[in-house]
Amino acid sequence: MIDGVAFIRDNYPTISNSNDPTIYRHLYHPDILWCPPSLPDKTGVDMVAFCYGMKDYHIYVELLEIEGLSGDDFSYVTGLVQVDTLTKSGEFIERIVLRGSWVVVSYEGKPCIRYQVWNQK
Repeated sequence: MIDGVAFIRDNYPTISNSNDPTIYRHLYHPDILWCPPSLPDKTGVDMVAFCYGMKDYHIYVELLEIEGLSGDDFSYVTGLVQVDTLTKSGEFIERIVLRGSWVVVSYEGKPCIRYQVWNQK
């Protein structure tokens, strides 16, 4: 059984808040489909890590709510996430709330995100 809710809850905010693409990439399946809000979709963990590293701001993520359905082969997770964007020197830019949807699968014996879709609220 894949507990996607626990995986997202216990890993996504901390790893995202690192703002480090070499750490961030460990959340994802090699063939991730990553759909950020208001930007083109990206595929593959190398492209996701590259884009994450190229952003000109830092983020601070907080899960507001999370729920999901777990199964033997995958878990579907959805939740509301508050994202604060900050300059790289730490000055506040803006706060947005997003609805995240994740499909979590097992890859090489570990849970990882196979699909991630964001919608701005």
